Amino acid sequence: MMTTLKKPQLRGAGMRWWKRAGASSIVIACSYALWYKVRIMEKRKAHYKEFYENWDDNKEFEAMRKAGIFKGFEPS
Repeated sequence: MMTTLKKPQLRGAGMRWWKRAGASSIVIACSYALWYKVRIMEKRKAHYKEFYENWDDNKEFEAMRKAGIFKGFEPS
């Protein structure tokens, strides 16, 4: 008694796979983007905000001038 195996359905198999893989990859990519925004970018923005709240242009310019960074024309 010999039986034959059922043929696999090949028509549309690639599209079915891409639909599942595409949907899961979109979900994974969106969740990673949200994680990156919350964990990395928000911290970075807070650090920049804190840095520029305490920044004094004139104080930094004078420190660089005294260190001799600017070698150009000096008014007399």
